[in-house]
Amino acid sequence: NHVDKLKQIYKLQEDLAEVLLLEMQYMAREMYSEDDRWIKVHSGPGHIYSAYLDIRPEIVVKYSVPGSRVTWGEIFIIALLPTKTRDEELSCVLKFEQSDRSTKNIYIPARLKLLEDHWNLEYAAFYVICDLKYPTGFNTAYDMYDNKQLPESVGLHWKKVVNRRGTNFVDIHYPEQGWGGSPFYEETEKGMAVCVP
Repeated sequence: NHVDKLKQIYKLQEDLAEVLLLEMQYMAREMYSEDDRWIKVHSGPGHIYSAYLDIRPEIVVKYSVPGSRVTWGEIFIIALLPTKTRDEELSCVLKFEQSDRSTKNIYIPARLKLLEDHWNLEYAAFYVICDLKYPTGFNTAYDMYDNKQLPESVGLHWKKVVNRRGTNFVDIHYPEQGWGGSPFYEETEKGMAVCVP
């Protein structure tokens, strides 16, 4: 039932709020960088421009993998890809910074949303959607603090390409006003941004 799913996502976000606020506060890169630019998808055709985290429960319910009980947020990547690209051809690559400052790449399934006005041209604008999942298997609360939940950046990888080296990444825009499950969250002014290739 839709209402139960929404309640579950609110609960997941509430459980993670303190950890996520700390991660956002101490993230190594500039949190609210505004230097987005088109970069090539290293392993195949296409470009990516920008990415952002959406934690609105109604969006998570709408776009998460059906049957997933642990998705708490979605990363949306703005991309230009061949119009006929299918979900199963791509992976999202999440780059996490480890406690020793090394980085670790995690490959997860990508889902594509073709934007409406594509006129059947060779390339089209897409949202590429990547699930962020609630961590499982931790024995203590300290385990959660030792394992990052927020990736520093995100990229795309064509699955048909065996070599995973050389992925190009874009920074992820996180909510400037804090975390939805925290007391620091406030409604922001409404606005609109336009992305032109």
